[in-house]
Amino acid sequence: MRRVAVIGNAGGGKSTLSKRIAADIDAPYRAVDQILWAPGWRYREDFQARHRAWLEEPAWVIDGFGAWGAIEERFTAADAILWIDLPIALHYWWATKRLAKAMVGRDADAPPGCSLATAVAPFYRMIWEIHREHRERLALLVETARDQGKAVHVLRSPAQIARFRAGAWKFAAAA
Repeated sequence: MRRVAVIGNAGGGKSTLSKRIAADIDAPYRAVDQILWAPGWRYREDFQARHRAWLEEPAWVIDGFGAWGAIEERFTAADAILWIDLPIALHYWWATKRLAKAMVGRDADAPPGCSLATAVAPFYRMIWEIHREHRERLALLVETARDQGKAVHVLRSPAQIARFRAGAWKFAAAA
């Protein structure tokens, strides 16, 4: 694995897993939110160009969602796709813990000038929309990537994520 796309709903542990894999394979860690959002949660006009520049790099671990076109481009360029697909209640729980950290000023993963503490309602609404309205389309993209010969791993529980983060990915056949 040299180009890894990590995708899933908010609050699923994508960033933690992505950072670990990036360190393990000596590849840069890239977070979509960092180039998607300008201060005040405004969409960045240069997102597509910056995202495409990442995709041209020889190795990367890219974590995040973004626009569908960007996801499709990322999956095409990736040699491995990791989909964190937890029950929605768990996404809400882990997102709530992340929001609690943001409330006390620990917004480490938020884009510069963007605070999760100021985006609570939109954050929860986004989790709902991704799970209820976009999950089926994402499942289709993941299966298409598998059909194209990509290594695909779908992680559906905290235990699977923990094993993968601990290095099980080094030995796992795509599942």
